[in-house]
Amino acid sequence: MNNLENNSPALITAVKQVKNGKIQLEITELKETPSALSLLNVGNEKFSSSKGRKAWMTGMPEACKAEFPLLADAIDEAMEGAVYTRVPHDVKESLEGISSTMTSTHQGSDERIVLRVQVTESLQPIDTWQENNVLASIKKKTKEGPVLLFEEQPIFSLTQVVTATPTDTHIKHDSEISLADFTAQMNVNAVALEQVS
Repeated sequence: MNNLENNSPALITAVKQVKNGKIQLEITELKETPSALSLLNVGNEKFSSSKGRKAWMTGMPEACKAEFPLLADAIDEAMEGAVYTRVPHDVKESLEGISSTMTSTHQGSDERIVLRVQVTESLQPIDTWQENNVLASIKKKTKEGPVLLFEEQPIFSLTQVVTATPTDTHIKHDSEISLADFTAQMNVNAVALEQVS
């Protein structure tokens, strides 16, 4: 089975250990189709327009190994203390098409569950974590900025794993501000709020 047959372009790309003896699987899904220019310049990162969006799914190590036996070594490495274990390229190739499909044993069924990455963008923090981690939650042109804005407001982005066709919500930016200027503006706003209270 390949990704086209199961209608899921998602792939498990990494494993990391988290609290309470659990692990997180990094699910990556290609969200934008390549442009004609990128197709004619394969291998040149400057022309790459396809972006993999990532979301994390928490699970018990043994259950994840049972569902994805090819990930057993990566899961064991993560449980032995590796901070972030990339799934080896040859394993990713073997997993392609099955990595994003789990067979549910819930109530003895053989129902196929397809894992996908859903992107939700908003002009307000989507959850408490985003409220407390604004700089990590907002869209930036690159990892270090500039911050992308819509009508002078930052765009918050949340990715999550879903078991149905994702309903992506995107906000196209209309301006940008340097990360340093945005951070300074946030600090000024925080001081003003403290003085009011």
